[in-house]
Amino acid sequence: MKKTTFFAFLFLSFASLAQTKISSIVKEVTIYNSGAQVTREVTVDLKKDENNLVIKGISPEIDINSIRIKTFDEKALVTGFNHQSSVFSDEESNDKIIEIGKKSENITFQKRKFEIERTLLERQEKLLLENQKVGGASVGMKSEDLIKTFDYFETKMKKILNQQYQIKTSIDSLDKVIKEYNKEINAIQQAGENKFSEIIFTIKSENFLPKSKVIISYFVKNAGWLPNYDFIATELNKPLKVVYKSKIYQYSGEDWKDVKLTLSNSLPQKNSTAPEILPWYWGQPNDYSTYFENLVTVAKDGEVWGKVKDKEGVGIPGVTISLKGTSFGVASDQSGNYRMAIPPDRIGKTNELIFSFIGFISESRIAGNNPINVILKEDSQHLDEVVVVGYAPQKRNNAVAAVSVFSGKAAGVSVKSEEITTLIEEKEKPISVDFTFQEKVTLLSDGKDKTLDMKELSIPVDYQYVSVPKVDEAVFLKANILDYEKFNFIEGEVNLYFEGTFVGKTKLLNQNSDTLSISMGRDPSLKIERKHVKTFSKKQTFGSNRQDDFTYEITLKNSKNQEVKVLVIDQFPISGNKEIDVFAKKLSEGGFDEKDGKIKFDLTLKPLSDKKLTFSYSVKYPKGYVIRNEE
Repeated sequence: MKKTTFFAFLFLSFASLAQTKISSIVKEVTIYNSGAQVTREVTVDLKKDENNLVIKGISPEIDINSIRIKTFDEKALVTGFNHQSSVFSDEESNDKIIEIGKKSENITFQKRKFEIERTLLERQEKLLLENQKVGGASVGMKSEDLIKTFDYFETKMKKILNQQYQIKTSIDSLDKVIKEYNKEINAIQQAGENKFSEIIFTIKSENFLPKSKVIISYFVKNAGWLPNYDFIATELNKPLKVVYKSKIYQYSGEDWKDVKLTLSNSLPQKNSTAPEILPWYWGQPNDYSTYFENLVTVAKDGEVWGKVKDKEGVGIPGVTISLKGTSFGVASDQSGNYRMAIPPDRIGKTNELIFSFIGFISESRIAGNNPINVILKEDSQHLDEVVVVGYAPQKRNNAVAAVSVFSGKAAGVSVKSEEITTLIEEKEKPISVDFTFQEKVTLLSDGKDKTLDMKELSIPVDYQYVSVPKVDEAVFLKANILDYEKFNFIEGEVNLYFEGTFVGKTKLLNQNSDTLSISMGRDPSLKIERKHVKTFSKKQTFGSNRQDDFTYEITLKNSKNQEVKVLVIDQFPISGNKEIDVFAKKLSEGGFDEKDGKIKFDLTLKPLSDKKLTFSYSVKYPKGYVIRNEE
């Protein structure tokens, strides 16, 4: 019979108790978008009565409230636990430091002996120099005596200088050895300060229990993962290939070797209590942001957190917060909140955070005091709704690709096959999805991104071309995926490939709609040109009014060896003044919306064919008006 004992907080004083060090193995790790749940397994012989056990090599970044210890025998009961740093109890490290210190002392003793010899030689040199004065006092010295004196001085001085050089070389060599020993000691001390902690716990057993199994689990913060995708379109008559990947990092201080790895999109640090509606007095704030902000605890060194909002104060989900100059990044949650760990080698340095989201102008902030809250402004330079992104009310930006979501079946080339190759097991929960790798995985505590393929999909799509030549004379391919929810896509970054060429990046954002639309970038084999036909445009005066006539021509060329469908979008101007009349709207084909003036040409282009489209309109206004035209 399996017996489980949980302790949220029960600390014991273990200082005076005999402790048994036991080894543990990391068996399972569940990584969330921010943080990870680590499960260790211990096999130990439990003696009758109390067993005081110590597990070393634990991450120093664990959440002490998350520690759980369970046994699998009803006669063994966990009675308490404690967690502490290993800095002052790491006997192995202390022994190494003592050993290196002794070696350094021996080298220092040798150095002192050489320094004494050097001092003696320096004094001999000084004495010899003082006695070399052979002038004055040596007047009348015979030449042969003078030669002997110089020979003696030269021989003696040469010997002294050579000995000094040899001693200097020896001292320099010994200094290098001492420096290396000091480096080793510093490295051991720094590793001890940053690397490990330990869990001390007591199990009371009714009998001797050999090879008893104990499970220890805890939560660490310095880990996370983000979904990442490759969307690959090879030909219009073939399914869209999607490589579902994960970008994982961890620098918890522990190396996780050959573990059962699960990736989850659940939020373990989110409030598990449903919010309560409070009385709302008209005219007073009705803001529930504190419900979310109360969840954000004080950040440790190396953590940044905050919230990303739009100009209305609404949190924006899916915003990428990246650390400039690194590959580190996280995404804001459904409420716009984010939390990110700074890599160890960047702590103490100036770190710039980049906040980016399709349809909004990117912002940057220097990481400092938390919270770091940011308001993103919409990018409204271009025609509304040319690219509809999955966060309303966004507008088109200059990205080469984007993701949109809409209801209904899209027109275009329809591809109807579906295949799935998976390296994971998926488990759908009421509020999340878990992805467990079928093979064991090793993740070192180096802070580097590790990308793992999760599954490869061959998805049925409806391909459609879209162009807005008024803004950009290019034709974009869109892949529309029906019923995309069944693929368990999670919001993340997408790499786009079309016909073997990388065409850009975009964001995949989930919405409550049945079709996901991905712009696959520009197709150079489809050319489009829009021009103002001045020969059919004119300006006239009728009494107190002026009338301007405009004609535009759009030329579309298909260089492909297959038929394609293209949606061309343009617009008529809309009168915002009762004295200005826009009339005589004409199209060679297609239709337009009288309310917003948007023109749509739904075309089918045969292989290697051209197509010309025209539209015209007239504007009448008082002569005194200054009309700003697009030309």
